Amino acid sequence: MFLPYLGKDHLYPNDPNGSPGLVEFRLGFSMKLDAATHAMNASLTSVKDLKSLLSHLGDNYRGVQTLLSLAVAASELNSFAKAVFASINEVNKLLQEQDDCDNEVRDLVGKMAECLGAIADVKKIAREDLLQVLETVDLLLCDTASFVGRYRSQSASSRFFSLIRSDKMRDELALLTARFSTFDRKFDRGIAVQTASTTEKIHAQVLTDSDSQLLRNLKPGGFVHEPQECMADTRVDILRVITDWARTADGPNTFWLRGHPGTGKSAIAATVRTILHGERRLGASFFFRREDSATQTPKALWCSIAHDLALQSPVIIRPKIIEQLRDQKVEPNSWGYTDVLSKLITGPLELPPGEDDDRPLVVVIDALDECGGFEHWQPYQKQVIPVLSRLQSLRLRIKIFITSRNDAYIKSVLGSNGLHDCQVLEVGDNTTSKSTEDIKKYLEHGFADIAAESTTIKQPWPDPASLQLLANTAAGLFIWASTVLKLVGDGNPPKTLDAIIKTGTIVSSNGDPLAHLYNAILTSRFTQAEHISAFTAVVGAIITARTPLPAADLVQLLSGEQLDEYDVEMVYKKLASVLDTGSGLRFLHQSFPDFILALPVQNPFHYAKGTHERRMGSACLATMEGELHFNMANIETSYVMNADIPDLPERIPLYIWYGCRFWTSHIQHNDDPTLVQRVTDFFYLRFFFWLEVIDSRGGEGAVSALETLLEWEQLNDELRLLTQDTLTFVRYATPARLSIPQIYLSAIPFAPTGSRLRQLYAGRIANFVQSGGDVAWHPHQAVFYGHSCAVTSVSFSHDSKRICSASEDQTIKISNADIWNVENDRNDHGNLTLLGHTDIVNSVVFTPDDRRVVSASHDGNIIAWDPNLKMSQEVGRIALSGIKVYSVAVSPKHIVAGLDDHSVRVWDLNTYQQLASLVGHTGIVRSVTCSGNHALISGSNDGSIRVWDADTFSPVGEPLMGHEGQVLAVAISSDGTLIASGSYDEKVRIWDLQSQELLGVPLTGHIDPVTCVAFSWDKTILVSGSDDWKILLWDVQSGNRIGRVLEDHLLNIRGVAFSPDGKYLVSSDNDATIRLWSVHLAKQVADSPPGHTDYVNCVCFSPVDAVFASASYDSTIRIWDSSTYQQIGEPLTGHTNFIESIAFSRDGKQLVSGSHDCTVRSWDVHTQTEIVVLTGHTMAVGSIAVSPDLIASSSLDRIIKFWSIETHAEVASFSDGHEDLVVCIRFSPDASVFATASRDHTIRLWHAETHEPIGTLRGHTDSVQCIAFSPDSLSLVSGSPDGSILFWNILTHEQLGGPIQAHDSYVLSLDISPDGQFVVSGSEDCSVRLWDFQSRARVGGIFDGHTRPVCSVAFAPTGRKIVSGARDCTTRLWDAEISNPQNFNLLLRGSNIFPPM
Repeated sequence: MFLPYLGKDHLYPNDPNGSPGLVEFRLGFSMKLDAATHAMNASLTSVKDLKSLLSHLGDNYRGVQTLLSLAVAASELNSFAKAVFASINEVNKLLQEQDDCDNEVRDLVGKMAECLGAIADVKKIAREDLLQVLETVDLLLCDTASFVGRYRSQSASSRFFSLIRSDKMRDELALLTARFSTFDRKFDRGIAVQTASTTEKIHAQVLTDSDSQLLRNLKPGGFVHEPQECMADTRVDILRVITDWARTADGPNTFWLRGHPGTGKSAIAATVRTILHGERRLGASFFFRREDSATQTPKALWCSIAHDLALQSPVIIRPKIIEQLRDQKVEPNSWGYTDVLSKLITGPLELPPGEDDDRPLVVVIDALDECGGFEHWQPYQKQVIPVLSRLQSLRLRIKIFITSRNDAYIKSVLGSNGLHDCQVLEVGDNTTSKSTEDIKKYLEHGFADIAAESTTIKQPWPDPASLQLLANTAAGLFIWASTVLKLVGDGNPPKTLDAIIKTGTIVSSNGDPLAHLYNAILTSRFTQAEHISAFTAVVGAIITARTPLPAADLVQLLSGEQLDEYDVEMVYKKLASVLDTGSGLRFLHQSFPDFILALPVQNPFHYAKGTHERRMGSACLATMEGELHFNMANIETSYVMNADIPDLPERIPLYIWYGCRFWTSHIQHNDDPTLVQRVTDFFYLRFFFWLEVIDSRGGEGAVSALETLLEWEQLNDELRLLTQDTLTFVRYATPARLSIPQIYLSAIPFAPTGSRLRQLYAGRIANFVQSGGDVAWHPHQAVFYGHSCAVTSVSFSHDSKRICSASEDQTIKISNADIWNVENDRNDHGNLTLLGHTDIVNSVVFTPDDRRVVSASHDGNIIAWDPNLKMSQEVGRIALSGIKVYSVAVSPKHIVAGLDDHSVRVWDLNTYQQLASLVGHTGIVRSVTCSGNHALISGSNDGSIRVWDADTFSPVGEPLMGHEGQVLAVAISSDGTLIASGSYDEKVRIWDLQSQELLGVPLTGHIDPVTCVAFSWDKTILVSGSDDWKILLWDVQSGNRIGRVLEDHLLNIRGVAFSPDGKYLVSSDNDATIRLWSVHLAKQVADSPPGHTDYVNCVCFSPVDAVFASASYDSTIRIWDSSTYQQIGEPLTGHTNFIESIAFSRDGKQLVSGSHDCTVRSWDVHTQTEIVVLTGHTMAVGSIAVSPDLIASSSLDRIIKFWSIETHAEVASFSDGHEDLVVCIRFSPDASVFATASRDHTIRLWHAETHEPIGTLRGHTDSVQCIAFSPDSLSLVSGSPDGSILFWNILTHEQLGGPIQAHDSYVLSLDISPDGQFVVSGSEDCSVRLWDFQSRARVGGIFDGHTRPVCSVAFAPTGRKIVSGARDCTTRLWDAEISNPQNFNLLLRGSNIFPPM
């Protein structure tokens, strides 16, 4: 029970408000001088003369001594407690002299000491039940002290005998002992209860700390800006207007304070923030600075506001924001600004219906016009300002206070021509007596501070007349007054002030005082040519820099441009009145760089943008050329994550990071021809070192830097291809963002073998792990989840930033398509869900201005939504009773829909009033589209396509006929000249809108109905999607297939759309997913050779050349070069039905095939011509095998035939001997034996010369689908529909070990590597897998890529490559070395020090 004292205060971290703090648990004494302690002192006095009471106790008393020693140590905290425990010690010493004290008294004294120790330790921290227990102990202590006193009054002998003879004394002693025991139990229970309670509170506090960390992740760092507030008693009238607005729940929700530069808007905003914070009305604040545009992105704005609101509203807003963050409904580090806005701002701030907020919080946003800086102001402001406007249409818990210049765009949105629910106040537009008086007070206060630091300035200074003159000259510009004060305070104050007054800085009211002041600073401080040169270099660099750099880093960056630290120091000292030299060189107010930028060319201080951009670009390249090397951050082990290296960003100097991050931006307008070679050298020599630097700060900026380089006019074709390859590499190399060593351990090895970067660098990396997989980058960029049923329609916004999707789950979702956005270069899969339909949503599309999304449903409703703000923001609805709407399209004026009543209907886009019902189709109108305001196109189940005039709504010409089935999809080119259609007849057609004629021939390639079509915005590419799960690309002009088959979807394709910027293609299907594809990569030749238009049923390698062959249900055979991945010659045609099996002759000169047309054919591999057609089978030929002398064929007619490989004459024909069909036939490598596998669950072995059976292998419980011999002809493997593979000894006919469960479905094909070490298997589960022959263990990962069952697999003669053919109509080539056990394990483990280059 006793709690020893903890010798110092104990602190527990706590963060109830989302910011760091401490809760202090202090253990000490709070005992008061009460009756119990008086009694104890009295008892002490009464026992001083006791003798030898402990002589009978011996060693048993050591427990009391220990307790008392602990109590004495604890008593050092409190003087009174110290006195009490000193008395107890004295009692102990006196009692030790008594040898006749019995055990009862000793125990009682011990319990008393123990009790005092416990009370002393816990009384101050006791709460609830424990405190009640402690409150009962005083009486017990008094009674004990009384007993001790009475006990002392007897002699030692009489005390001893009284304990023996006196029941009263014994009973009293027993009662006291029992009372102490009861106290012990209650005390222990109280301790347990309080401990549990404290633990629970601590647990709750830990959760609070976790939530606090989530909030801290929202707050962007690196641009904290605290503007100076208004001086006391200035701007009183303006502040009163603003605070009156803030304190009123009614009235406009937005207040816009606008004015010219230097009128003190930021100071007013800072003061408003302080006032509102004191009144607990402040929700959040954000102060833009133009030079911080790299970090002050739109997303950073909303994240910062969400963070502040959560802190200011812990009861209402914080739980909602925490819920979004904790459940990862929004991820601020990777999601786009629209998702952050909807999930962290509009959602948590929305007022429930019927509820009002009579005390809304105010969000302060300062310098809105500086959002985006010089580089991104246009896109950033267009992302932020309209949102601020639209927020007013929602019922939120906030009001918004904004300051900015009188910007035309902001005015169009917030001013008199824009938002009506906005209060506007102009500041500094006209000089008023009040503003002049405020500036006078400000100057007077500032001059007083300057004078206070000097012993030579004589008062009054300045004189009243000069002070008034200065105030008048300021013309309402506080920045002018602030600059004057800084200028005067920097040097000889009286002399500088006199110069300002006497040298013409004081101008008439019609002049620009700020320009005159800045000009005076320059002309007075920079009088020598070398000083002016240094000024233009330094100030030009500061203005040009994309983000502020400290002076030392700026010097390092520009060291090659003849700029040294002395120049920089001289300039910033002379510009101390306008330049901030804190964390980075930046100007105190935007008005100064504006002044410099406005200077004419002939002015010596003129800013020559081109010159400075070229200088900065060259400096960045020079920095990379001189500083980049392997292992830039000196990382000692590859086992560490970037996040586990706290000082990782600081390990690389800021100027090196700056050069790496912004070099592509600075060289944009540089036409120096030598830069091409320097950029080429960068890619060839330094690219991965550059990536190390970028990834040291999270990888931010890598994608945008390379995208910017693609816009460089000097980029030649080779550099463009290399840049595109590196851009793709960076997008895929996500492990490197987490751990820099993974650039070399995984990113490069796993890059496609055709990647230019991999080819450049693979040979330079020691112990490079050769990995397999694709040859080229796959076009698949992202998959979007969220829908729970088939996604029926997809559409891009016209700015290419968003995707809308419709689904059978009755919802519409808005997703961020800009997955590699400039803000953070991170993949972004955010969804906004729109709810309102009650049945399948068939179609969805953005309006031309992207301000609305329009959807159509089986429920008969067409709904218009606002996609920009929040869930289910419906803005218009068209209800059609009892009618299903299959398709919707939007023009600048109209909404057009196709209905199941066979009509096409048209509504006004703005009023939603019906304008026309177009009749003519005789079937459901499955698809509609628009050509601007000129034509409407519809396709129907009746097999026709109709064109309608968009003005008169009358039909144009005759229906377009040609499809042999229902028209499921129509599309029109962006220029309105071409129509594309897809049909149930599996064909795509292209039509000329003007002539209404079919262009060329129907496009064939799909093997199921074509469900969707779309043109690229430049009209060069047509895409089609089908129920065959494939997406095909077509060249519009030639009608030929281009690029690869896009086949990652797992079910029927339902929708396709190109992004207007031409970069991406989006598709949807019945498996509830949306997929994003790179058009650039999709147009490239596929890594798996294209060509077959139906199932690839069999593949095989030539035994002597680096070629392989594939055969298909399309009745063709194709021969491929395995090193170039290109088809050799034309397809081999002749078979009239499916080809089931192919095999090369042992010398590689012939290729033999068997087909459902009942024939066996032999082909000359060199000439690619047919040699002979072998007939004799009466049914389909199912399998072919070749020995050095023979061709063997098995058929559904249950006959096996042998043919001479040389003469092609039939040499034998005999029954297969099985009880069911033979599925596969194979010769052993030594040609002594052949084997047949059958559906009767057995494998038969035959003598190759006599054709006599020599044994039957039994063990499968299902059909045997495939077999393969080992190279030594002593073993055989077999596969079955149950997913198992069995290993056999040919000599003993016994199994080698047990079966392995290799796949989840049919094993359709097997092969053994030429060295006998590995077995490869292909399965109906769409995978290819590799197995160790001896251990039966799977080697490496699963070879994923095929989207339908893998029918055939084969090793190359070298064993280094595997070819596979599948029912997805593709052949894939794999690098088998990825699954070499040693290499694979090495790849997983990496190495302790990642490999040097």
